[in-house]
Amino acid sequence: MRDPRKILAEAAHTLDFDRPVGLVLLGIMGQLSDDEGPERIAAELIGALPRGSYVALSDGTDTSEKLKAAVEAYNAQSVNTYHLRSPERIGSFLQGLRLVEPGLVRSADWRPDPGSADNAHEQGHAVGAVGLKE
Repeated sequence: MRDPRKILAEAAHTLDFDRPVGLVLLGIMGQLSDDEGPERIAAELIGALPRGSYVALSDGTDTSEKLKAAVEAYNAQSVNTYHLRSPERIGSFLQGLRLVEPGLVRSADWRPDPGSADNAHEQGHAVGAVGLKE
């Protein structure tokens, strides 16, 4: 993830970048620290996509004190750290894309299965969205 040029070069062996493609960034942007420039990396990947491409993104938010404490404990013991961010910051990774309805929402609430409206999604501190490159 830290080398978007390499990712794009390798993907070009399989994908036709003259046609729309899908980019899936589920739980991956949190692997990047702020010092690594996650907005720049996302912009570089998205910038290489042709019009009509979609980007799916989901990541953990900093909206839960319990989750923040758990991630802090994990990061203290791990070489591979995870970085929670505000929902707004996570949404900024999709800059320049038109968000598909319902937009940036809690991942559990993004187009839930029919009949699941009765289920309360009390847990889950991730947001997600799908963006279209026009």
